[in-house]
Order: sequence, then structure tokens, then C-alpha cells
Amino acid sequence: MPKRIVIIGCGVSGTTAAFHARKTDRAAQITLLGDEELPEYSRCGLPYAFSHVVPSLEALIGHDEAFYEQMNRIDLRLGWKATRINKEGQNVEAVPAKGNQTKTFEYDALILTTGAQPSTIPVPGSELKGVFTIRTMNDIERLTNHLAENSAKRVAIIGAGLTGSEMAEALLERGMAVLEAEIVPEILPAILDPDMASIIRTQAERHGVEYHLQSSLEETEHPVGPERRSSSRTIGRNKDR
Repeated sequence: MPKRIVIIGCGVSGTTAAFHARKTDRAAQITLLGDEELPEYSRCGLPYAFSHVVPSLEALIGHDEAFYEQMNRIDLRLGWKATRINKEGQNVEAVPAKGNQTKTFEYDALILTTGAQPSTIPVPGSELKGVFTIRTMNDIERLTNHLAENSAKRVAIIGAGLTGSEMAEALLERGMAVLEAEIVPEILPAILDPDMASIIRTQAERHGVEYHLQSSLEETEHPVGPERRSSSRTIGRNKDR
């Protein structure tokens, strides 16, 4: 009987696991579950698709569905969310995004590649319209639509790590004024020493990014009135001089 392999998560890790499983076992029954409606794509390219350096979001997709199903004989289940793992019975329960009928997938081997979720800050107003996290293509589409529908001119970014810095550049490319707040003394703290990060920050400031370093988010507001613009209030210092 062919080995049954179920993989939960259709990002880079899950797709790589599925392809390698097929290379090592040509007879295995491989099922790949992904809760998004799209196959694996480059998440790190999202800011560049947003700024049109990459021509479209679709250009970030690594392989079409036929490559999974016809070339590699992988049962690709897009838009399926795993809801329960039964270790004793060795099966996974999942439901499709379009429908509510639960399906059970039996396995001999289970691989979890569920990835991460973007962090949110538990402050007043974090749930308001106009507050976004960036993780998926859908996040970028929602942000793009919101900016267009509201004729937005100014955007605040909380966090000056890699994603925040790339989004700051992308927003500048789209003609936005950008404010970026970071809780530590310098930008890109996880990947650069402060002296190197300061060089990049100086260049970004020359292009128009307004930094608030050693600052934390206190509240996000959504004033009532004809303008109805969201605003964020931070506590800390403007830049780090």
C-alpha cells in the first residue's frame, strides 16, 4: 500500500517538503493542504509587487496548480483549513473555504509547515479600519484598495524591521508620505549592527521617511468627521540623535 503523506501548510516549506517527498517516494500519496486560495508564492516579494517593481502579484507564484497535480501527482487542496489532528487515528480533519463540509485525510506521515502569523499590538484602535498587517497577497490587495478608495497620502508603519523597511520604500515609490516607528534605538535591529543600520536610515530619511525611534505605539484613532482619517500616537523620541 502506498505511503500516505499529509502536509499542512502550502508555503515554501510545505511545497518543498511535498516535492522532496515525491522525489524520494514515487508511489506515495501526497496531500498538500493550504488555507489560502493560491499555491506557494514569494512572500518577501510582496512589497515589490505593491510598488510595481515586480509587475504583478501573480508574478510571485512559483508554480501553477498543474505543476503540482500533473507533473508531481500531488493532491493540492487550496483554500482548505486543517481544524483537527487525530494522532491516535492518524488523520487530519479539514474544511474548505467555500463550504463547511469536513473531510478527513488519513496519513502515515504528517508534516506541519504552518508558517507564522503577523504580530499585532494590543492597543486601543488596533482593530479599526485602515490598520493592516502584511503577510499575504490578500493583505496587499486590501491595503492597495484602501489607499485608493480613501485617497490616502500618509502612512504610518509600526516596526522598522525588514518588512517594515521594505514597505516604507514601496510606499515612497507610490508617492506616499511615510512615518516609521520602532521601539529600539535603530532600524533593522535583527539583521544589522547600529552603525550599518544608521547609514541606511540616513538614506531613507533623505528620501522622505520620518523615523520615530525608541517609540512605542500607544493608540490608533479614527476621528469622526468628513475627513475620517486614521491616526496613530506613539510615545518616544523623534529619530535618535
